[in-house]
Amino acid sequence: MLTQRIEATLARVAARAGFAAFRYNSRAHGDSAGEPRELTFADLVEDACAAAQTARELSGASRIIWLGLRLGCIVAGEAMCRREDAAGLALWEPIHRGGDYFRSLLRATFFAHVAKGRRPGGTVDGMLDQIKRDGELPVIGGFINRALYDSTCGLDLLQSLQNWHGPTLIAQLQRKHKLSDDNEQLRSAICQTKDGGNVSVVMIAQEPPWNMMPIVKPQWMSNELLKSTKDWLDGLE
Repeated sequence: MLTQRIEATLARVAARAGFAAFRYNSRAHGDSAGEPRELTFADLVEDACAAAQTARELSGASRIIWLGLRLGCIVAGEAMCRREDAAGLALWEPIHRGGDYFRSLLRATFFAHVAKGRRPGGTVDGMLDQIKRDGELPVIGGFINRALYDSTCGLDLLQSLQNWHGPTLIAQLQRKHKLSDDNEQLRSAICQTKDGGNVSVVMIAQEPPWNMMPIVKPQWMSNELLKSTKDWLDGLE
């Protein structure tokens, strides 16, 4: 919910610029049907491919421009591998390893308990053991389920994009003055592919409270990110 407004706003911005665009919810997310306990990473990739196919059928377009946010960047990377119609890839604050995503959720939950004066019942590693033992673990705003955790934690964005060399936007949303090591490694790897990928970089000194929903108001926006992404879209051939 933290990012639904900016995602929908970008779709409208892209549409006004002449791009057919839409935002979708994968199964077991938002208003989409599906059982969260049964959701796997393969399901997310399948839904992304279905969304891409629907986009082409509705718009009549021959190619797809993908945009992924955080863990969705790995979903986009894996979905692109299953198709041959990618025209560009925008990565908003990419999560580079599946395991890092879940640890960030657990750390946020841990510190939220501390901030409220409650004593956490264990460690992050203990929480991971609980997922494996019980099949799910409550975190801020939802649950981590074992099926998704097991199918996602070993994934790596760099591996997913090893054959990608198309136009790419890396938007880093961190309070840093230079690219993170992971983002720089990804940028360099795409640029050094056989056909030499064209990578644009945007650094925005904000760190949205990704994992603190519903503690914070879920309406984060960044006009700078919207403009930078729109400018990148306009520059595509």
